Amino acid sequence: MRTVAALFPLVLCCLSPAQTVRATAVSVTPMTVRTPLSSKSVGAPRDLTPGLNLALQATGMNVSTIVSLNQAPTTGPTYRIVDAWSVLGTYRGVHGGFGTGAHATRLTLTASQTVNGRLRVTAASSVRNGSTVAGTVDVGADGTVEFAVAPGPFQSLDLLLTVGPAGVVIETRTQTAGTTDASATTWGARVDLSIAFLPALACTATVFGSTCGPTIDPRPTFAHDLEVTLRTLRLPALGYLLLGIAPAGPLPLPAPGCGFVLVQPLVAPGAAFDAGGAARFVLPVPRGVPVRFFAQGMVLFDPRGTPALLSTKGLDLACP
Repeated sequence: MRTVAALFPLVLCCLSPAQTVRATAVSVTPMTVRTPLSSKSVGAPRDLTPGLNLALQATGMNVSTIVSLNQAPTTGPTYRIVDAWSVLGTYRGVHGGFGTGAHATRLTLTASQTVNGRLRVTAASSVRNGSTVAGTVDVGADGTVEFAVAPGPFQSLDLLLTVGPAGVVIETRTQTAGTTDASATTWGARVDLSIAFLPALACTATVFGSTCGPTIDPRPTFAHDLEVTLRTLRLPALGYLLLGIAPAGPLPLPAPGCGFVLVQPLVAPGAAFDAGGAARFVLPVPRGVPVRFFAQGMVLFDPRGTPALLSTKGLDLACP
């Protein structure tokens, strides 16, 4: 798969910004970190929209809860909670119970108009020497847990979600706990929970021109990429994607080619066809500023012998 990174500064047009999803966060329970002899907390409700960094630290010991909310208007908001504690064998303080939480928070997503997209929940967690972690996500705050953290390096869940003026409430609960003793070893637990809303990229494609075999197919993604796939039944072959800000043709291709060049290209990245006859290109489309551009596929057959060049139909692509 080939990624085109340099095209889109050339094709931006100055239209109104895309609809923005905003996020706010608040604690439902006090946010607390604790050691055997001390604790630190902030009361509830606490506005977590600006973030939170709550920690107890000493030589060989750290207990902390870090909350962040990145609004990122061009890609959608991301909310992250990291609960963690660790005690090393070099620690010379009092042993006993260490931990964070239980922490309950409420994330609210709103938009002035309806925005369709995808909610992506990811988590990573780890435990040492009998410690424990817990984490849940309840989308809609209806008492149903859509996501539960399990110890391990990575988990993820994708859900289709519509955000509007009424808002969508997402409740989270996280906790770490464990007990240390005087043995020279390492204890700890960590849960890293992230919730991101990715507005759908709703590009429209108008087909123009003709082809004598190869096809071109655009497919929007939920992040900020547009995947364009060339397909052919004749192999081996190499695929090229012409990208430009205006159509140019049609201009006939020389024999033994077939088809027409319809796009005046600014860039023409290449990719090999796989065994199924598909060559894929991923185009990073910026959010917040609408773009319009034109694309066409060119297929070069028998690159080791007598070349033949065929074209696909052209695409007039518009992305909000």
